[in-house]
Order: sequence, then structure tokens, then C-alpha cells
Amino acid sequence: MKTNRVFNNFFSSILSQIVTLAFAIVIPRLILVNLGSEANGLLSTIDQILVYVGLLEAGIGVASLQSLYGAFGKNDTNKVSSIVSATNTLYHRTGTAYFFVVVLLSVVSPFFISSDIENNVITTTFLLCGLPGAINYFFQGKYKILLEADGRKYIITNVNLVVKIASSIIKIILLLNGFGIVALQIGFLCLSIAQMLFYLVYIRQKYRWLNLRAAPDYSALSNSKYVILHNVAGLIFTNTDIVILSVFCGLKTVSVYSLYAMVFSIVSTILSHFESADFIFGQTFNNDRERYLKLHDVYELYNMALTFSLFCVANILIIPFMRIYTEGVTDTNYVDSLLPYLFVTTFLLQNARSSSLRAIKFAQHFKQTQDQVVIEMIINLVVSVLCVKVYGIYGVLFGTIAGLIYRSIAMIVYANKAVLKRSPMITIKRWIRNIVLYVIVILINRFLFSLDSVNTYVEMFAYAVLYTLVLSVGFFCVNSFVEREEFFYLRSIVKSIIKKHVN
Repeated sequence: MKTNRVFNNFFSSILSQIVTLAFAIVIPRLILVNLGSEANGLLSTIDQILVYVGLLEAGIGVASLQSLYGAFGKNDTNKVSSIVSATNTLYHRTGTAYFFVVVLLSVVSPFFISSDIENNVITTTFLLCGLPGAINYFFQGKYKILLEADGRKYIITNVNLVVKIASSIIKIILLLNGFGIVALQIGFLCLSIAQMLFYLVYIRQKYRWLNLRAAPDYSALSNSKYVILHNVAGLIFTNTDIVILSVFCGLKTVSVYSLYAMVFSIVSTILSHFESADFIFGQTFNNDRERYLKLHDVYELYNMALTFSLFCVANILIIPFMRIYTEGVTDTNYVDSLLPYLFVTTFLLQNARSSSLRAIKFAQHFKQTQDQVVIEMIINLVVSVLCVKVYGIYGVLFGTIAGLIYRSIAMIVYANKAVLKRSPMITIKRWIRNIVLYVIVILINRFLFSLDSVNTYVEMFAYAVLYTLVLSVGFFCVNSFVEREEFFYLRSIVKSIIKKHVN
């Protein structure tokens, strides 16, 4: 049963990623061509500001998810109801606060965003972008957490996929017919309401035993006040850059940043498919620590190998892609040979450390690691603000990298020593090995191969497939050869899964 859910989660994520990738390439291009770089920059800025408003959630979702892993692992439905009941109450408070903050920001945002776009358009767009978040907190947030903890994240993915397809088609039609950004957001708001209705019906049918009137177990969410600091850290290295750039450099620079971030974020999302088995990891951590440690090593080894290989491909191909993608856009320059190296550094630091982050989350050591979060946040903000005035878009990336380097090291050391009870050198050696492989590949490609002649998306796709196959297999084989015990354990898991399905 659990294996089936893992596969459902995984393949739903893959399908969703393919569709998302297609629309993520088409729609920003249409916005750039039809509405200009400022409109694209405005939407990116609003999205990032709303992520900060999401801090009002105060870590409730993460704390609830980790507690639900334990409850589902023990098949304690009463405990599940109590946790979801507490989550529901706290989310209602969050939704109310979120709504009023969105209204306030939509009114004042035109005074802080430097743009030629009319103030009433900025205000209306901000409000329409924010309303779906309020709907989520009031009606469906608690149900998404419940489904994920029960291994049914594929339901969330499939619903999001349908909404993504429908909203993207609506956006394309509106853009091709001359409509502006306000109309785009109205269409998405309508789909968000339809999505809310689906969750209400599905949960009532699938989880008839769920009792939202059960006595709320607020103690299960006691870690949420510490989780919020970790959420802030996540927001710092993924969202602060755009906000700072919108203030100091303008929306055109934000547009450049958002396009590069879009490409690398696609790779990051592909890697997140490994989270399809998170509910098994979370439940195993609470019930069988010895088995969890073996699963952790397998995940860390091969997630790191895949992370370095895929970002290596993105690093090699992004400049030819940008040249083709922004052809005809003349209001700002999108081709920059240094940006890929800075972006790939931030994403490597973020993704390759995910195994350590997961271990800390499963152990719920949020309070113990809060100092790391604060220090990372300070480093990031200080370096970014100081450097952006001199180096512009490079400066904010310098700040992100500085903060990430500190916390990645701190996180690896803490997760191994305090949670896994072993030497951090196991993880550090894996980092060093993959970094060396990465540098070798980049140097070989730079001096022996040239992609300057690539001028079409068909050629780009062909090179992407070729590089992905060669590099992912190469990184996999090297890591498997060095750490054979983990390779044999992975092979035994695969054999067991195949045997169950064959029989």
C-alpha cells in the first residue's frame, strides 16, 4: 500500500513537472512580449512579497505535518483528528490576519514599487494575487497537510496540475487577445475557489472518520514557534533577493533575476520528487531509527549525485537558452555569463543539504537549531544590502551565498552529530566528491565543447537530454562505486519492490 502511494506521488510529480515546465517557458515569454519586462517584474515582486506574508502561518503546517507522521505511523485516528482540529483553529486565525495584511499591502505597495505601471493596476493585481492564499488558510490548508502525512501527496499534485493547466490556458488566451495582468489574476482566483470546493468534497468522502470538532491537541504544534525561524531562513535565500532588487535596481532587473531563477527552480522542483517518499521516512524515523539511518544514507548519496549532475546540465545550457528565449526582447539584457555560476552555487547549497534538513525536521529539532537560522538571516541581509549598491544583481547573490555557506556547514554538522549520532565527515566527503566531479565536467565542457551554434528549442532539447543522460549516469556510477554498501542496500530495496509488484 505504502509503495503504491510512493509511486503515485512520484509519477504525479513527474507529470506535473513536465506540464509546469512547458507553461513556465511559454507564459513568461508571452508576458515579456505582450506586456513588457516591468509587468513580468511586478508579478515576480508581488509573488515574493506574498511569500513573506505567509510567515503569518508561523510554522503551523510543518509542525502539524511532523506530528501527523507519528500519529499515522501508529494508526491513531483519534490523535490525527486532534492534531488536524488544532491546525484548523490556528489556520483560521492565520487566514484572517493574512487577508487584512494583503489588503493593507495592496493599498501601500504602489508607493514602494518603482514602476511606470498605474497605481490602481498595482493595487488590484496585488489584491487578486493575495486572495487565493487567504482561501487556502481558511478552507484547504489543513486538508493538504493531512493528505501529505498519509502519503497521498499525489492528490494535491494532481489537483494543482489541473489548476495549472486550466489557469495557464486562460492566461495564454487572455494575453494573445490583449488583456492585462489584472484579467490574468481574476482567472486564477476563480480556479482557486473551484479547487477549494474539491478538497471539501474529497476529504468528506475519503476521511469520514475525521472529526474537526475533536479536542484540539495544541501540544502537537508546540514546535511551530521555532519552525517559523526555519521558514524565515528559507524565505531569505529564495525571496529576499527580488524584494531588494525591486527597491534598489527596478523591475527590469527583477525580471532578469526571475528568469534565471525560473530555470534553476525547475531543476530544483525535479529534485523535490524524491519527497514522494517523505511520509515513509517520517514514519520510519518515529518507529525504526536503525532502518531510517540506512534510508537516510541512500537518499543523501543519490540525491546529492542527482543534484550536482542536473545543476551541471543547467549551468552548461542556460546561456544558450536565454539567448533563444529572450530573442526580440530589447528593453533589457538577459544574457550574462556570470549569473549562471552564482545561481547554481545558491541552488547547489540549498538542494544538496536537503538530507540534513530532513533529518532535523523529522527529529523536530527546530528550537535547537534556531541560532543557525538567525545568523544565516543576518549574514544574508547585511551582505545583500551592502553589495547590491555596488554590484547590483550580483550583490544580492553574494549575500545569499554567504548565508547559505554558513548554514549548510552548521546544518550538516548538527544533523550528523545531534540527530544521526555520527561523524559529519560522512556527508562532507560526499560533498567534496561531487564538487570535484562538477568542476571537472564544467572545465571539460568549456574547453572541448561549444554550444554557441545552438539556435532552436529542438537543438536545445536534444542537448539537454544528452547531457542529462550522460552526467546523471556518470555521477551515479562514481558515487555507487565509492560507496558500495549504500548501492547494494538500494538494489535490495528495488528488488523487493519489483518482487512485490510482480507477485
